Amino acid sequence: MSQAMREFAVAFERRDRDTAEVAQQSLQSATNPEQTLTDSLNNYCQL
Repeated sequence: MSQAMREFAVAFERRDRDTAEVAQQSLQSATNPEQTLTDSLNNYCQL
């Protein structure tokens, strides 16, 4: 996840939209399991 954040930051600073979009997709892929875990924990705690 940290690599994707760095790539996004560099692309943003360079105003490289294509690379920023790829980095954003990588970041979303990296954080998706985290969101799934959070949702599962929230559902468990509400039961």
